[in-house]
Amino acid sequence: MNRSLNLKIILGIVYFIIFTAGIYFLLSTIDIKDLTNYEFIKSNKEIISKYKNQNFLFLSIIFIIFSIIWDWQ
Repeated sequence: MNRSLNLKIILGIVYFIIFTAGIYFLLSTIDIKDLTNYEFIKSNKEIISKYKNQNFLFLSIIFIIFSIIWDWQ
C-alpha cells in the first residue's frame, strides 16, 4: 500500500514538472494573447499541420504511454 502511494506521488511530481516546463517554454516563445487570437492560429495553420504530420508517430506514442499510465493508476 505504501509503495503504491509513493509511486503515485512520484508520477504526480514528474507529471507536474513536465507540464510546468512545457507551459513555461510555450509561454516564453508565444504570447498568451496570441494563443487566444484566432488570426494567429489561422496564420500558423500550415506550420501546426506540418508539425503534426511530421511527428504523428511520436505524438501517438506519447499519448498512448500517458493513457496507459493514467489508466494504470
